[in-house]
Amino acid sequence: MLAKLERAYLGLLRVVILIAATVALVVAILGAASAVPPLLRWSGITETTKPTGGTLSDFISEQKITETASSPTTETTVEPFILPDITAAAKIIKAYLKDSTISEKEWRSGLQRLADQVVGHSTEYSESLKDLAEQLKTSKGKPLSEARVTQLIDWHKARFETDVAARAAAEAEGNAKFWVTIGLAGAAFLAFVLIIFVFLFVKIERSLRLVHTTSIHDDEVAANA
Repeated sequence: MLAKLERAYLGLLRVVILIAATVALVVAILGAASAVPPLLRWSGITETTKPTGGTLSDFISEQKITETASSPTTETTVEPFILPDITAAAKIIKAYLKDSTISEKEWRSGLQRLADQVVGHSTEYSESLKDLAEQLKTSKGKPLSEARVTQLIDWHKARFETDVAARAAAEAEGNAKFWVTIGLAGAAFLAFVLIIFVFLFVKIERSLRLVHTTSIHDDEVAANA
């Protein structure tokens, strides 16, 4: 009776161990798989989306146009290094504002100063600013005045900086989730290994008990003979 009960318990334990091991292995695999995308981004295999400051249509739709916007075109005594995209943007804006009193050199200097303020992302900002200037060039609506173009540039810079901050926060959150996921996957895999060891220990203990019981039975048979 006790032997049958023990076998029943061992059979139930085997089922529980197999289920627990399977669950732990699946959790470990899913955790490792979910950690692959951020790992690829860190390694540079996949590219992250560049920040953007919004489009001309976004600016028009939001109606963020005031006459008190700060102008980015104040001339400095020493002209700084000008990024190629800034040069292209200044040329397009100057051509767009045919009657503007601001020279192309002043536009270059002012736009470069704005790019320098976006620390760590000046190249991306200059590319986005060039795209914005291209949108002005190909726009079909009523041309914007010089004041409105200045307002557009200020608005674009504010949106760009907001986008950069949002992406930095998202990356920080993603990194935290990555380490949590890796930790859970490692813990699940460790649990899987431990469960397998428990299963093996039960199998070994049962096998040794059977060998010991068989040996005693053979000794008793030999003694009776």
